[in-house]
Amino acid sequence: MPLPEKLELMEKLWVEISEEDKNVETPSWHKHLLDERTSRVEEGSAKFIAWKDAKAQLERDCQ
Repeated sequence: MPLPEKLELMEKLWVEISEEDKNVETPSWHKHLLDERTSRVEEGSAKFIAWKDAKAQLERDCQ
């Protein structure tokens, strides 16, 4: 299966999984990571890129 099709399938699966059960508890490691990233945003030290650029980078990395 070509990479673009895999990515499209992955996105569809993610949407389905994320809507399936809203009551799943977030693992502690994930909460810790989110807290760290939130702190960086609040401090102004977070760096952002456009979604199209992030997606292109992911596609390159997966080839």
